[in-house]
Amino acid sequence: MKKLNSSNITALAAEIQNSNDGWYQLLPAGFFQAVDGRPHDVASGQWFLDAEGFEQMKANTPHQMTDLVVDYEHQTLNAKTNGSPAPASGYFNLTELEFREGLGLFVKPRFTDKALDFINNKEYRYLSCVFAYDTSTGRPTYLHSAALTNRPGVDGMAPLAELSADLIKLPQSQQPSKENTMNKLLIDMLAKLGIDLPDANNVTPEQQTAALSALDGLQADANKAAGLTTQLAALSAEGPTVDLSKFVPVETYNALNQELAALSANAGTAQVESLVQKAFDEGKVRKSEMDYLTQLGNENGIAALTASLDVRVPIAALNATQTNGKAPESNNDGFAQLSAEEATAADLLGISHADYAKSKGEK
Repeated sequence: MKKLNSSNITALAAEIQNSNDGWYQLLPAGFFQAVDGRPHDVASGQWFLDAEGFEQMKANTPHQMTDLVVDYEHQTLNAKTNGSPAPASGYFNLTELEFREGLGLFVKPRFTDKALDFINNKEYRYLSCVFAYDTSTGRPTYLHSAALTNRPGVDGMAPLAELSADLIKLPQSQQPSKENTMNKLLIDMLAKLGIDLPDANNVTPEQQTAALSALDGLQADANKAAGLTTQLAALSAEGPTVDLSKFVPVETYNALNQELAALSANAGTAQVESLVQKAFDEGKVRKSEMDYLTQLGNENGIAALTASLDVRVPIAALNATQTNGKAPESNNDGFAQLSAEEATAADLLGISHADYAKSKGEK
């Protein structure tokens, strides 16, 4: 790994006078070190920053809502030992930081009017960053502050490795752990499983067990679903093939049913009329009864009509003719002979056959 040297000191503190959009480089990307050889407590002798490390550094920075200070010559760190004031030259918050791939960490500070005068008059040229880091990896872990300076990494400044709770004055419970913060994606995945982590760096044994149990349940459900899919595919392959030629559309089926019902009604009417006519021919019914019996059969069915006709006994006078099927002959008076039915009617009325025949002729 190539170390930085004094010729590219701006890797730690960039010249602020050349910025046109208000953004300035605060830290470089990749491996870097100070001009005085720091970090001495990291095995590689270098710090390292990438996009993932930047996100972790932001997440671990104690001041999430309030501004971080940009002072002069890192006086915020030195005020405790030299007793001098530590005025601000500007401020920035976490929303005013961004990581640019291949370039590094950039900040957009809000400078005071006095600081802008210093910058415009080239009395201050560089921004320097104060950050804590993990000595096992060299990765920055959180931001403390920044400073206007003309000597980035000045002699006598408290070494960055000594940046501690005593300097930031935070309760011990709020100090960022040196252990890597749990990956945000992993935290989100655990949340999907119903595992809430109030402390992202501290997963209890109970939470671990619950997470593993939830994953086991998901795996079991996935295996069950896969098995059902396989069974369904097998049943579909083995199932009978539907012969569409044996089926008709429902509209066609309903139309055929309606036609069949109409035909059945017509056939029933014809059968009723045939039975009534047959009974008349056999002498079981009189002509005056035929309409009534036809209505009986149409309204109550063939069975009711048949039951009514079967009990009737043929009347000889109703099915016999005096002419044995021949046309009636006229008598000497010019009147037609009476049929058996007419003769019976004349007898019942007490009228002579001649008078009855005569009355027929006069009609």
